[in-house]
Amino acid sequence: MLKRSDHKTSSAMSGTLDEGQALAALVLWKSGHFDSFDIGRLLAVGEDAVCRTLQAARHIARGGGAEGGMKLGIGVAVAARGQK
Repeated sequence: MLKRSDHKTSSAMSGTLDEGQALAALVLWKSGHFDSFDIGRLLAVGEDAVCRTLQAARHIARGGGAEGGMKLGIGVAVAARGQK
């Protein structure tokens, strides 16, 4: 049986990705070879942070703007950089 001490992360939000991690997450995701769990493990971040970053990138790509990503509680500077 698992004990609370066996968990390495909490169920709360794990934090945000820095710009390098966000860019890496987007590249790995777009490659089609990795899921959000794998990306989180590769980058040593929580899967929830990866999912929020990918969702913010989708929002921006659909014309939602970077402020929508900020409402999600994540930095989306990398995703906004690709928007022209």
